[in-house]
Amino acid sequence: GINAEYGEALENANTNTEVLKNMGFAAKALEGAHKQIGDIDKVHDLMDDIAEQQELANEISSAISSPMGFGMEMDEDELLAELEGMEQEDMDRQLLDIPDSA
Repeated sequence: GINAEYGEALENANTNTEVLKNMGFAAKALEGAHKQIGDIDKVHDLMDDIAEQQELANEISSAISSPMGFGMEMDEDELLAELEGMEQEDMDRQLLDIPDSA
């Protein structure tokens, strides 16, 4: 009846009060975090610095992992073609080395 409705309304009001109080705490926490971070220009500068350092790290990694040839850049297809050519030459030599059975 009316008491149940009143009780429910009171419970909802208390719940709303708690939700609003928690939202207030969250807003204050965000505000504090944003004050620590500073203005958006600082964020952009930091992100630029990070991107620059990542680019440098990638260049270093690439330089370390590249072959120590004569500065030659070869892609995988070229290397496979060269290997196949060498294998073919080797087979040709072996075929030419077979002694005559006549």
